[in-house]
Amino acid sequence: DDDKPATYPRLLVMFRHPSRHTYGFCEGVSYDLPLFELQTLIQDRDYKDIDINFIPVTKRSEPIDNTLQLQSIQQQQQRKQSRNQLKKKKQKKNHNEAGTQSLYWLECSVDSVDDVISTAVSRAILTHALFRIEYSASFSNDDWISSVTNNEGEIHECLGEIDVISMSNPNMSNEECSNLLQTVSILLQKHNDNALQHLQPHLAGEDLILIYHCHEESNDNLKHYIHIGNRMAIGPAGTSSAPSQTLRRTHRGILKEYALKNRFGEVTAESDISTAMEPEIGFLMANLALAGTDSGQR
Repeated sequence: DDDKPATYPRLLVMFRHPSRHTYGFCEGVSYDLPLFELQTLIQDRDYKDIDINFIPVTKRSEPIDNTLQLQSIQQQQQRKQSRNQLKKKKQKKNHNEAGTQSLYWLECSVDSVDDVISTAVSRAILTHALFRIEYSASFSNDDWISSVTNNEGEIHECLGEIDVISMSNPNMSNEECSNLLQTVSILLQKHNDNALQHLQPHLAGEDLILIYHCHEESNDNLKHYIHIGNRMAIGPAGTSSAPSQTLRRTHRGILKEYALKNRFGEVTAESDISTAMEPEIGFLMANLALAGTDSGQR
């Protein structure tokens, strides 16, 4: 896939990171459970013969601890963390050390099935969101740092009303988002000004996004990636921001509504609400079990 030029638009799927209930399905850096769930939902009933390819955007994702460390420049911009935040980061360090892939290009053997894929994403509990990407680019670490230090540029007008999703820093402040957009504007105008002219007619609707992530190449050189396009769908446990990278119990989206602490029932000797199945696993099992059935109920 790297040997031939990509054609746009392309579908980009963003999966949620493993939670405390699903990290046991990881095998090294491989975590295929979200791919299996989404593929099962896409191939449901009338689309069983569709060939689906999930192509990793990079060889592996970078853990949050090793990204956006642009020497002292970025370190000065980082907010001071509390003792509790540092403790949580230390607890998840071993799990995130290898990194898990969460960004995939999605390609199908049949055209015009975007609505089918969007519907599947809106049902897949392990999928964060789906995007239609109009443009992608990568930059060397030297070029990126040089643009970060050059704060004289302005955010290009076509990037003025766009949401930023950083896979390296899921909790970016408004100031950090503005700084990133400013950096991207400088880089694109310096290296590929035609990209901004090409993007302008495509970035006229709602849910405009810029996805940022970085990746360490085999020669230990850090590369920075951007993907610009539109958000097509959000998973039932997804949000408009980046997926959480913690191993704690997930309380986002529909999982918050069906959290065990919010499910009330009569506790008797025969039934104990505390032994009920976690909603994340329950929705996953329902999606896998009922896919392809004629009932149409989930």
